[in-house]
Amino acid sequence: VLCVDCPRPELDGTVSYIEAAQLSSLFLSSPPPERRLKVVIAGA
Repeated sequence: VLCVDCPRPELDGTVSYIEAAQLSSLFLSSPPPERRLKVVIAGA
């Protein structure tokens, strides 16, 4: 087994990172839904 510590890639300035940060802040600042939904996550 070979373990190598790789440097963290520079993702902070990419378009995908910025869009994800904007969506995340939108989810945090939006009001909760009036009716809560039941969610089931099923997998094998």
